[in-house]
Amino acid sequence: MLANLTLVGCYDHNAIPDSDERDRILLDSAIANLRQMAFFGLTERQADSRFLFERTFGIRFQREFVQFNNTQAHKADVTDSEVMAVQKLNRLDLALYKFASGLFDERVQWARAFHDSDSATNWHAAGLKNTDEYQDNVLDGDTYNGDDETDEDDGKEV
Repeated sequence: MLANLTLVGCYDHNAIPDSDERDRILLDSAIANLRQMAFFGLTERQADSRFLFERTFGIRFQREFVQFNNTQAHKADVTDSEVMAVQKLNRLDLALYKFASGLFDERVQWARAFHDSDSATNWHAAGLKNTDEYQDNVLDGDTYNGDDETDEDDGKEV
């Protein structure tokens, strides 16, 4: 799990009875943890994931990655309503994935920009700048805009 469950009382749903608030805290925590990871890759983007891994850790793979795009999922017979039900149950995961995709794209761009330079720029810690793509109200009634502005009250990111 990418989110810090202690922020919401672990599995005690009475700790934060408002499910929307609980979801917000979990999603924010997962996003913060993802931002702190030196590296993460996307299965459907093997070449870019390999490039980022090599750039992040200063190593080179001897063989190319093989990208497999076919899975057995296409054989499943599911209705549109079943797909919608699964999406609703996994809305936090979908929101995090959407954010991760944007962050991944930005890291790939930064890594390519510095690929031929010896710059000491901390390119892999780059934050997602354009969060409008992520926002799309993934959570019902969601107003999260993906910003990491400092909360004036306690100096922590919100």
